[in-house]
Amino acid sequence: MGVFFKDLNIIPQFKVDKDDTIYVGSTNLLKILVFDKDGNFLREFGKEGTPPDWFDAIGPICVDDDGNIYVSDKNEDGGALKFDNDGNFIIKIGKICEGENMTRQAGYLAVNSKLHKLYIADDPNGQVDVYDSVTGNFLYEFGGHGKGPDKWGDDCEGIAIGPWDLVFAVDENGGTIKVFREEYEYF
Repeated sequence: MGVFFKDLNIIPQFKVDKDDTIYVGSTNLLKILVFDKDGNFLREFGKEGTPPDWFDAIGPICVDDDGNIYVSDKNEDGGALKFDNDGNFIIKIGKICEGENMTRQAGYLAVNSKLHKLYIADDPNGQVDVYDSVTGNFLYEFGGHGKGPDKWGDDCEGIAIGPWDLVFAVDENGGTIKVFREEYEYF
């Protein structure tokens, strides 16, 4: 079974793992598509409407060093879904809720495999929520709307882990990339 590129329509994000495997989230197919480094289709996973491994709307994705795939889930329950390299559901991380220690809407994702931390850009709150990537437990949050070097003018529109475990986060409204040390100290 193959997938034609014309069928992909809207791709919120794609990632390449350490073995050069390409993972593509397709919002119209509601699946994660997996390709080899030459663009050959390998497999797909995900389905519509069957909890817990279902998608209403696929958002950004990330891949850890063990080949686990994290998908920002834009459905009514929210959070991020973690799958193994074969597409088997492992755990749901975070949940859409209002209040302290809750992710309101999962956006961009980044994972630090060494520290076992999943960073979720919480779009409406303009902050980054941090979870244990193994257990799914909430650890802490940083950022938020406001003025100042550690605040966002609007949403966090991109997040990545860099050298020395630095967290890079894009402030679209402020036109800057903010850099944080571990435990959310602005750098």
